Amino acid sequence: MQLVFSTAALPPVALLWRPTTEKLPQTYRPIRAQRRQHGIQIPGESRTEISHRAMHTKELEDRIRVQLLGAKHQPSSYDTAWVSMVPAQCVPQAPRFPRFVEWILQNQQDDGSWGLGHLDPYSLGKDAINSTLACILALKKWNLGDEHIRKGLHFIGNNSSCITDENCDTPIGFNIIFSGMIMFGMELGLEFPIRQSDLDGIFRLREMELQRSWLQKEEEIIMDTETCALAFRILRMHGYNVSSDVFSHFAEESRFHNSVQGHLTDTKTLLELYNASQVRIMEEEQALENIGSWTSKLLKQQLSSNRLSRSLMTQEVEYSLKLPFYSATLELLEHKWNVEHFSTNSIKMRKSAYLVHEESTDHILALANEEFSLSQSLHQQELSCIESWWKEVGLDKLKFSRRIPLNIYTFLASTVFPREFPAARDAWIKNCFLTTAMDDFVEDGGSTEELENLVALIEKWDAHTEIGFCSEQVEILFSAIYRTNSQIGAKAAGVQNREVIGHIAQIWLDLLKASMVEVEWRRNSYVPTMEEYMPPADLSFAVDPILVPGLYLVGPKISENMVSDPAYHDLLRLTSICGRLLNDLHTYKKESSQGYINSVLLCALRDGGSIEAAEKEIWRRMVASRRQLLSLVLRESSPIPRLFREIFWNMCKAAQLFYLQVYDFRSLHELVPARSS
Repeated sequence: MQLVFSTAALPPVALLWRPTTEKLPQTYRPIRAQRRQHGIQIPGESRTEISHRAMHTKELEDRIRVQLLGAKHQPSSYDTAWVSMVPAQCVPQAPRFPRFVEWILQNQQDDGSWGLGHLDPYSLGKDAINSTLACILALKKWNLGDEHIRKGLHFIGNNSSCITDENCDTPIGFNIIFSGMIMFGMELGLEFPIRQSDLDGIFRLREMELQRSWLQKEEEIIMDTETCALAFRILRMHGYNVSSDVFSHFAEESRFHNSVQGHLTDTKTLLELYNASQVRIMEEEQALENIGSWTSKLLKQQLSSNRLSRSLMTQEVEYSLKLPFYSATLELLEHKWNVEHFSTNSIKMRKSAYLVHEESTDHILALANEEFSLSQSLHQQELSCIESWWKEVGLDKLKFSRRIPLNIYTFLASTVFPREFPAARDAWIKNCFLTTAMDDFVEDGGSTEELENLVALIEKWDAHTEIGFCSEQVEILFSAIYRTNSQIGAKAAGVQNREVIGHIAQIWLDLLKASMVEVEWRRNSYVPTMEEYMPPADLSFAVDPILVPGLYLVGPKISENMVSDPAYHDLLRLTSICGRLLNDLHTYKKESSQGYINSVLLCALRDGGSIEAAEKEIWRRMVASRRQLLSLVLRESSPIPRLFREIFWNMCKAAQLFYLQVYDFRSLHELVPARSS
């Protein structure tokens, strides 16, 4: 007979339901299938080595798939104990399932406990006491295992402090179930080595729980909350039309606090709720906004008081709060973090703890390491190419330009374009450096004559020799822009089967003209309105010249009609607004000292001079634009392919990380080493 396994983590009700007749979201080929098709090459690899690596990867995937289908879990001592107490139909003095009783006798731990407490005595203390007491009751019911019972009671007495310790992971319904087992044990004649004051405290908690008339309903909801939040986030981010109404029960913090005691401080559930709240795409989804507010507050409180309810959670919580899941999560960083913290023995807690140890976990870890190593090898190749290009075009000779570490942009490129598109990543990285150099030239390095000369050169583009250069730094900057983007345009023409360099040149001209507007405002001491400020400011954030040349290299055809489509311009506009407002929030002090104006300063001037209020207002506008952008990205039907929409979203994520804490790139150094680990 098969032993009982805990199934408490498996949601009994489908909280997220999708009609089978609903049209599936617009998708493209799975990323791993694309990788095998493109045959990604590590520097120095031969075709035979590439083929062997691809074959090994597929073997791992196939093995994992087979093992997952046949996965087994460790038996649950708690559930086994309760089943073993069922009497035989015709002989009520004997157990109906004697093999379960025998399993209990054979599986007591050396310390007298049953369950998984020996794996993590502190976090799993309550579960170990719960499971141990259930097994004691089963043996006592059938008058078996006196020595086992004695050792079990001794264990409970030695660990009774866990019973009321809020920092221990708590099985669902513990306050009711444990106190009920204590009463049942007393009826069976057991004497518990627990102080009377502690027993009184246990029974008081039980009475408080029983007074809540809706207890059972809330318990069922809580059992599913973590799974529901995770499913909601994944489905929504993959374009499925799922409703956030399933979270209405937790729109208010008090509803969570009034739920089953076992999950009052469950960090994992709080974190999944917080992450789910970050994929809000509609203004009317107020429940998600409320959940995001109170879960972030509780998570910060748990961090500051060191009261996280599960082990190895501190870094994960800090990571999610620092980089909101949907706006700035870096897949490569998340990949590295998951590899480092991946456990082949995963403990899950519901009414009892159970251990998931699948043979596939070792292979999953091997596959993850293989993926990460490949990404690292490709990154090193990209970095080497950028270093050569940087010197070749002479950017190292521009004294006015900020010295940004070369690995910053190569690192960020991993969030914008998947590694299947190396040419697009290369174009993105180079144009990041070029737009930064132009920004520095416009703001600090160029005279009026030089700026006008640069405008004329970009207007002429291929015919720039008719103009000539008024200075060496103009020659270096224009030549770098011209040569680099001409090469990109030539590659893009092969991909698109049409010339696109005219569009790329126009993008650069629009950027420079928008930047010149801001220069003129400063020179004339003119203070624009917010309505006047935003259009050129959006353009000068440079999303167009950074992102669009790379889009032409991705593969799907980008027609002139698509580039002029309102949907395309909305994606571009919202991405630019998000980046511009983030930039302004982090640079207004510097720009104020240099005589420049930005949205924070304009908002403060308009509203009576309060910088703090202005920061909140600009942040609110940025969040609203970001929400609109995500809504466009996840929209089921659009004239813009889903792949392109996701790249715009990735650009927004990269900007969020870029302005994570400070503008001088210091905070990024905490994250960049992950790419060379």
